Amino acid sequence: MKSNQPLISSIHTRGIRTTDGIVDGDIRIASECDDEGSALATCRRGDDGEWHEILGARATLRTSADLPFYHAKLVSDLARHRLQTPFVFRFDAPDPGTARLQRSV
Repeated sequence: MKSNQPLISSIHTRGIRTTDGIVDGDIRIASECDDEGSALATCRRGDDGEWHEILGARATLRTSADLPFYHAKLVSDLARHRLQTPFVFRFDAPDPGTARLQRSV
């Protein structure tokens, strides 16, 4: 059962790798997580079509309350074409304001 409503943002991109291929152009990105903090991001072109899971965007959050930080960083990286997959979402300090996505090794 999901504890939060999905967070949805719109961006224009040259292409996002998904489990079903590449989605490009004007797209919508949705982030959601369950009660255990497992986050998932999906995207679709405009308001049409199916949602596709973004490759490498699964993360484990400390709590579902961290979802806005995860979503903001993910959308920012995707909009700047800087998302390097796979990545993990982690906190460098107890303050959620320092949340960042980081490439896993």
